[in-house]
Amino acid sequence: VAVATLSSYRETQAYERALIASGSAAATTAGQLRVMKDSVGAATGEYAEAQIALTALASAGQIAADTLALAARAAVDLSTLTGASIEESTQKIIALAKAPSAQLAELNQQYRFLSVEVYQHVRALEAQGRAQDAARLAIETFARVHEQRVQEA
Repeated sequence: VAVATLSSYRETQAYERALIASGSAAATTAGQLRVMKDSVGAATGEYAEAQIALTALASAGQIAADTLALAARAAVDLSTLTGASIEESTQKIIALAKAPSAQLAELNQQYRFLSVEVYQHVRALEAQGRAQDAARLAIETFARVHEQRVQEA
């Protein structure tokens, strides 16, 4: 019990530090991040990787709270599929949030997942100044494809 309590405390502290570092840009709490970790971990079987991804995503401050769990799932699935480290996969998701259309085009060269319609929609959202919406659509598209690919593997 003491080990579990200490582990839970350390996890919460890591989430709180990540949120503080980003100025709470994700507009979420450490408790909500723990719930997201449990959800992503239950879906993927990769609880530790989900925690690492969520901590990095929250610290980056580029992804809205309603997209964090999906972004973490995308990072875990990408890591599972490619064998890349969870840190490397998470950085790709953060880059996707920072520059959605540019990163979609780059990731599509490697992973072949993007339709012209989705790409044009993301570009239009960026042109309208709707960066969060563009990032959300880019992450959703990437996550959906990689979730399906993990299921096929």
